[in-house]
Amino acid sequence: MTTVAEPRRETREASPVLAFLGRRLLGAFVALIVSSLLIFIGTSVLPGDAASVVLGRGATPQAVHALDQRLHLDRPLVTQYTSWLGGFVHGDLGDSSVGLAQGQKHAPVWDLISGPVKNTLILALVTALLMVPLSLGLGALAAVYAGRAVDHAVSIASLAAIALPEFVIGSLLVGVFFVWLDLLPPVALIPPGDNPLSHPTKLVLPVATLLLAS
Repeated sequence: MTTVAEPRRETREASPVLAFLGRRLLGAFVALIVSSLLIFIGTSVLPGDAASVVLGRGATPQAVHALDQRLHLDRPLVTQYTSWLGGFVHGDLGDSSVGLAQGQKHAPVWDLISGPVKNTLILALVTALLMVPLSLGLGALAAVYAGRAVDHAVSIASLAAIALPEFVIGSLLVGVFFVWLDLLPPVALIPPGDNPLSHPTKLVLPVATLLLAS
């Protein structure tokens, strides 16, 4: 009886976890849809349109109308949003209005953001790979020395780091490691097309900032 009951009990214990993850994923999806809808409505009710803003005050009505057609801004608002949403689901983020205004035939938004997105994902991955063992190690150290000076030091340092905003931590690290010690670059500027991992010194301060804030 015990051998048969154990898997059932484990299944019952795992189902709340799966339900929690499902609710979180569904909530995140709904939040994304609502946010995109609010941003779309907000930009639609503003005076003027994207074509006029991009081309500037000196643009002719013919140029504005032509850019409106290329951006599909001459369509009904519902059609504009559903068209964008359908493209987003299929990985098409549309064209950049600035790129089209500069005369480019195609100016995919993804081409503009793919580099920064890749760098951000690498930065997040490096931070996570360091944060997990560091957090477990500090937690184990505080548990072994529970109630002692080490436990209090870890707790106070963690609370202090969490209480400080990221920009404050980043500014302090820049002040120490660049202004005072002159060891690390203050800004992590990665040349376009380069892998951030090929510039390890430029990753130190951003990763340290995320680690302390997390």
